[in-house]
Amino acid sequence: MLPPMFVADFGNEINYYATLIDPNNNQFDVAVEKVHGSIYLTKGRYALRDFYDICFGPWIIMVYVGLGQFQITKKDCFYWTK
Repeated sequence: MLPPMFVADFGNEINYYATLIDPNNNQFDVAVEKVHGSIYLTKGRYALRDFYDICFGPWIIMVYVGLGQFQITKKDCFYWTK
């Protein structure tokens, strides 16, 4: 689910698909569902997991650049030690 504040500001720019673009210009089209004022990224998002071989831990950072497109960056998780 995209954050409500983002949806309030940019939700009208997101239609049926969002395009996620990584630093190597790989593009992933992800289906969008709008339900009761919320926006969910649905079909296609698991392609990121398979492409990047994500199991548990890493984060995908998304930055909206307009016209239903997001720049994405994979960040490995950090483990805190004492």
